[in-house]
Amino acid sequence: MQHEIIVESPPGIVIGRVHNQCSFWRQTLSVKLGDAESGSEEEVFKIVGPCLMSRALCCVCCDVTFDVVSASNGEEVGKLKKQFSGMAKEVFTDADNYSVSFPKDLDVRVKALLMCSTFLVDFLYYEDNQPKEKVDL
Repeated sequence: MQHEIIVESPPGIVIGRVHNQCSFWRQTLSVKLGDAESGSEEEVFKIVGPCLMSRALCCVCCDVTFDVVSASNGEEVGKLKKQFSGMAKEVFTDADNYSVSFPKDLDVRVKALLMCSTFLVDFLYYEDNQPKEKVDL
């Protein structure tokens, strides 16, 4: 199943999108600048996660790093990191801390796409999206 985030600024004007590319071995997100509907979309980065990434295997006791690499040459240009917040916070809350690093001279639209990619990473790998069963007392 493919998940994506479409980023607009101002509302109604598409900057680009971030979507997952499913793989059994390594999860990858594709960061695309432009609008697919107008035919001006271009893949600028890939965000490559750790091996065998799944909700069941996500490490809750350390930082987890996703590499941001250029789509054209595979060179690493930044990182997206889920930061370990301490065992109590990780176990008893649904709150997470992320950091994103990228070059200063990067196009502001691409920076916005990378910042928004944290929402997709959080949704795909760290949120419990299962429906809760109602308990009547």
